[in-house]
Amino acid sequence: MLAKDLITGKEVEITEENAGYVMTEIAPVLVPYLDNEFVKAIHGDKIFYNDDFYAAMVKLIRDEGKSYVEAYQALGFDVNVLGTNRANQAGKNAMKQAEKDTSFTARVASYDGSVPLDKMPKLDEKEQMAYLTSRVLYLESMLEIQKKIPSILAESATTSKAKTQR
Repeated sequence: MLAKDLITGKEVEITEENAGYVMTEIAPVLVPYLDNEFVKAIHGDKIFYNDDFYAAMVKLIRDEGKSYVEAYQALGFDVNVLGTNRANQAGKNAMKQAEKDTSFTARVASYDGSVPLDKMPKLDEKEQMAYLTSRVLYLESMLEIQKKIPSILAESATTSKAKTQR
């Protein structure tokens, strides 16, 4: 998509990579969506969605059985204003990205192991496995730290005695 950058005045090609760094005119109907947490940028009449949008769309479609339009609406986009074609295309793009991208699978690094299970939202089987692996890694690191505490305290006490004896 070619658009005029309002800062430089030059025609630029808008891509997924530079969408958040170029300032162009925005279709008035899209202005309210600038504050949507899933919008990376808007240029002209094109909305660029962030990675969280695609992950949320896939989750709503796969896990909750929502249609593309229902999932799109659930994420704060009004299909009466934006149209069902845009919603369907966003759903197709999300599912296509999910097929080729491993970022839609549950990963251990996605979870904070310091958070107890009862404080976590409902997790599916893959997410729970990734969370539990993260939790085990966290607890093992805490155990290693606890094993070192006596030697740290002893060293601290020795250092304190040496200072008071001077």
